[in-house]
Amino acid sequence: MSTETNVKTPKTIPGPFNKMIYAAFTLLGLFFFIVKGSVSEGLMYIGLALVFDPFDQTVTWKQRPFYQKAWLIAHLVLALILFALMIILPVTK
Repeated sequence: MSTETNVKTPKTIPGPFNKMIYAAFTLLGLFFFIVKGSVSEGLMYIGLALVFDPFDQTVTWKQRPFYQKAWLIAHLVLALILFALMIILPVTK
């Protein structure tokens, strides 16, 4: 008798596409924040970049190496800082 689990694995974007999309969104966010000075647009792209996990998505959070956890947490902290700046700074046009 075999034991089967009904655990479904999440569908991921295969290959290097996650890394490319993650890098593109991160660079766009930094561009809009640093060059254009738009905190809200920078936040939008930086936050969306986290959706495209650049590391192996089949590995659970507990099993990930420290550097991957640190990278993703630092990215999240950057997004939270931009969110705080968006709330604190006045809108200038």
